[in-house]
Amino acid sequence: MKLKSTTLSKLITNAALLGLTVLAAQEEQVFELSPYAVVSTTRTEKTLSTIPQTVSLIDNLAWETQTALSLDPMASISQLVPSYSPSRQKMTGFGETFRGRNPLFLVDGIPQSNPLRDGGREGYTVDSAMIDRVEVIHGASAVQGLGATGGIINFITIAPPEEDGTRNRFQAGTTFSDEVDSESTGYYGSLVSRHREGRFGYAASISYKWRPMRYDGDGNLVGIDNTQGDTMNSSALDLFGKFQYRVADHQELQLMVNSFEMKQDMEYVMINGDPATGLPATSVKGTQEGKPTQNDVVSLNLDYKHSRFLGGSLRANAFYQDFAATYGGGTFATFQVDGEPVFDQSQNESTKKGFKLTYLRDLTEIFDLGMVTGVDYIEDETRQVLVQTGRTWVPETVYDSLAPYLQLEKVLGPVVLSGGLRYEDAQLNVEDFTTLESYGSQFVAGGSPGFSELLFNLGLTWEAVPGLTAFASYNEGFGMPDVGRVLRGINEPDQDVDSFLDLKPIITDNYEVGLRYSSADLAAAVSLFYSDSELGSRLSADADGIFSVNREKTETYGIEFSTTWQIDDQNTVDARFALVEGRFDSNDDGSTDTRLDGTNIPPARLNLGWSRTWGQSVSTRLQSSTFFDRDAPANSPNDFRGYTLVDFLVAWKVAGGSLELGVTNLLDKQYITYYSQSVNSASRYFSGQGRGFNLSFSRDF
Repeated sequence: MKLKSTTLSKLITNAALLGLTVLAAQEEQVFELSPYAVVSTTRTEKTLSTIPQTVSLIDNLAWETQTALSLDPMASISQLVPSYSPSRQKMTGFGETFRGRNPLFLVDGIPQSNPLRDGGREGYTVDSAMIDRVEVIHGASAVQGLGATGGIINFITIAPPEEDGTRNRFQAGTTFSDEVDSESTGYYGSLVSRHREGRFGYAASISYKWRPMRYDGDGNLVGIDNTQGDTMNSSALDLFGKFQYRVADHQELQLMVNSFEMKQDMEYVMINGDPATGLPATSVKGTQEGKPTQNDVVSLNLDYKHSRFLGGSLRANAFYQDFAATYGGGTFATFQVDGEPVFDQSQNESTKKGFKLTYLRDLTEIFDLGMVTGVDYIEDETRQVLVQTGRTWVPETVYDSLAPYLQLEKVLGPVVLSGGLRYEDAQLNVEDFTTLESYGSQFVAGGSPGFSELLFNLGLTWEAVPGLTAFASYNEGFGMPDVGRVLRGINEPDQDVDSFLDLKPIITDNYEVGLRYSSADLAAAVSLFYSDSELGSRLSADADGIFSVNREKTETYGIEFSTTWQIDDQNTVDARFALVEGRFDSNDDGSTDTRLDGTNIPPARLNLGWSRTWGQSVSTRLQSSTFFDRDAPANSPNDFRGYTLVDFLVAWKVAGGSLELGVTNLLDKQYITYYSQSVNSASRYFSGQGRGFNLSFSRDF
């Protein structure tokens, strides 16, 4: 990390902004920071103070504050969890990492990530209006199964009310830029209805968003990514329902159904930028060839809870997800036929189904231990097709995994010891296939390689004094490389799936120590982490900008810090900092020797915020994000030049509802996004959004 004088001056300026005080009529507001919030993503519904790992809880207020500023859900995550990469501001999140590794995205515990053919579309499978809160586990974890080598991001959707009655919410809004023209003006709306009558309850919602084009800080249209997918010039429709029936006082059955579709209108085409001169890509009116880029996702989850089952608590849920992501086309050498490049485009298709069984019980007869046990099963069927020519790029690949697990916990006064085992018994089934012509039309014999891994975790928390907790942990995460990229890129004869080295799983060892403090007006946490994988997964691009997977020893490490201070009844300030670095073994000698680049590692980042209430009817938030300069590693084309962005939000209580105005990039900063600087490609050299406005009205009734 490199802190230049210009960057330091930006930090001083932002700190001064956060230190401003304004006299106004003030009313008392109760505020409390508690270490006893319950975290359900751990599968044990543990309180935060007893978890030996960094956890971020994004409650409903924090989530709605960030989504009132931006319609980009991953920008909201990145603002509140700075060790997550800066949002690309596109439909694709490919290249966004968490602590330098891949996170597992969940919706109500349903896996949204597609590790077998990672297309980076997991951030847009449910609309933000359907999300009640977000739970984030930092670092590798096997608690939710395959894919969480960098952590877990669990979007928890709205639920029926606890008490009888009906509660509805209507919201409508518009987004626009400084130019205030038809190209950059969008609109959205949602209706949420929540009802309970006796044992039956439901939460239902419909949401529609039209996202317009955006201008950068120089007043030019931002380049549109019609290949990987863009949120600009796109529409999104989400239909959601959650139906709950309380079978008895101690039993509950719940069904969640969500249908999400996001599609570009393809009314603009991109003009390439020039990284050598610093000229960003832009957009002009035009028709893009081929099918629109889109996400089409259907998720179902049937959940059963029994709180008095054999002296403990039982939870069982079965899930299903149908996922399709269409990418834009191009006349690439990769898509050639008879030696000539042809126009084509790909579509990732994945179907997941499975179940999770969890049983909790206190073993008072065995050293007074707490126990969590169960078994998980998942079947993930994935392929990638070329929609214009009907060819198969990635063959149908079926992943089956059965994983029993056992977790034990012992409370010894202020000390909580925990440890557990998870046994992953997995198999990958691939039929015979032939690669594309550009890879030499290689015939590859199919196979069914199996993987059996026993994964460990150990943890300790110690409440040294009331409110101050120290923690330490070791966790193993289990993932697969992007199998689709590995298989489709085979360019040597006489290969077979059973013996192909690159299909071996990624086992990630995560070590972490930290401190947490909480009082009535102050909360703070700091942690140090180190993550190592003997056979990791690193991305690198070819001449067409198409990424391949390199299987190498990798390690990531860093520090995270966060604090929130309730200064008085009206003012709250917060700060979040993350520094992540990483290295890989470039010459296969067993030792890491080369730094990871920006497509694999996020930049060092400091986020600052100031929230204030002004009387009973007005509240504001001012926040900034500073991304620090980063020297290019040997395998990266250029340095990253950091930047600082400032956002502002004001909310008024008005007759009949609430009015909110969010302003992103308040100072209209012109910048090239982190991912674009890291890739340094003319077709992906995108500037970030300039000053943008989000005006919305909501009413509860």
